Amino acid sequence: RRCRAARDINDMEEEWTTLFVRIVPRLHRVHGPSFVCTLPSSHPQVSFVEWITNDNEKEAVLSFWRDVIQFVEVIHRLEHFQIKVAPLTTGFEVRINYGKNRKPPRDIDRCMSCDPSCPLLHGIYGNQLPSFAAPSTTTTQHEPGNSHPSDDPDAKEAAAAVVVSGDFMLQQTEHNRVWFDGKMRSMYITTPIPHTRRLSHLPPPALYALWRDTLDFLLGKFGERNNNNSSFQHSGNIPEEEENGKIAESGKLFEAMVLNHGNYQNHTHLHLKT
Repeated sequence: RRCRAARDINDMEEEWTTLFVRIVPRLHRVHGPSFVCTLPSSHPQVSFVEWITNDNEKEAVLSFWRDVIQFVEVIHRLEHFQIKVAPLTTGFEVRINYGKNRKPPRDIDRCMSCDPSCPLLHGIYGNQLPSFAAPSTTTTQHEPGNSHPSDDPDAKEAAAAVVVSGDFMLQQTEHNRVWFDGKMRSMYITTPIPHTRRLSHLPPPALYALWRDTLDFLLGKFGERNNNNSSFQHSGNIPEEEENGKIAESGKLFEAMVLNHGNYQNHTHLHLKT
């Protein structure tokens, strides 16, 4: 790599073979300082969609993400951070947000990303269900000699109708699952099939597939690539409410991709939010 000497760490820029990094020192109310990673100046500034889905760029994609991980986790020893991919008018940027003081994620004994039969609310909240989710049978104190609520046929029928995480699963590939968001936010979620918490723990095929599978899913659902950098063409299968919404207005396949690490996670399974 080539590094430009800087008088202050806040003014640091680094040009690697595979990426260009600059530091954004200003404090942000939400995230604090950031690293911004882009393709190096020697590389054509293509859109993220075109770059990831170009089979000829697969090794370059892997090298880029390996160097991002090296820069963040090895050189700067960051454990808690957020990776955010955002399309630009020309090209894209990968912003590494860090420095936010957050509590660790909930310790949940059943992972809803690993187990599609996991009740959704348990996967999100664990054993401490919010009051709105508590079934009526759990609010009545069980007295000795009376039948337990779980023996009630109505309770069993209600339990059988519980929404599980698998009800939100849209696609499964060799390496990943794609889901509707379990909290009903306007996003899709991609999770590696093996349980893992960090991008650096993924082997190369799974590292590449995390991004490729997500974009292939979006392209299949919302449109096909065209020759205009970061935009897409409608494929005719976009619901009317989505066609009239932000996707159609922006001309971009996605607004942002977010991958949280460490205490930036609320769910202890690596999940890419798009």
